[in-house]
Amino acid sequence: MHVERLMNVARALREAKNTPKADNFTMTYFGFESEDLDEEGIPHGCGTPCCAIGFYAVREDLQDLLRLNADGDLEYQPGHTITGDLWEALSEHFDISDDDVEMLFDSDGCGMAGDNIDQAIAFIENFASKGQANAQG
Repeated sequence: MHVERLMNVARALREAKNTPKADNFTMTYFGFESEDLDEEGIPHGCGTPCCAIGFYAVREDLQDLLRLNADGDLEYQPGHTITGDLWEALSEHFDISDDDVEMLFDSDGCGMAGDNIDQAIAFIENFASKGQANAQG
């Protein structure tokens, strides 16, 4: 397990938590498309991150693998949109099972965090900490 990478997902969320971007947090989407509207009917803007992986993808200072493009889609390599094999790419990146990827990052991931960014942070940190303890034990 790449504990540091998982902790960087939590860090990306924590550092965005007190910014206006945190209002967009939801485990339902990677990111919003430019035509997606908020509750007041205002466009979110191109590629605004939404879920834990979306916030991680826009943090090029924390990782250099994923990107969130203007359509709100993840890109695994510049110019290549991930289609259908996202769990495998994330499984390899974090060195965790496909089931763990789904438990963490699916639309009901992070213990069904939904729109609760604090719950997502705590869930990811707890998962990574347990993995680190297992690796040391």
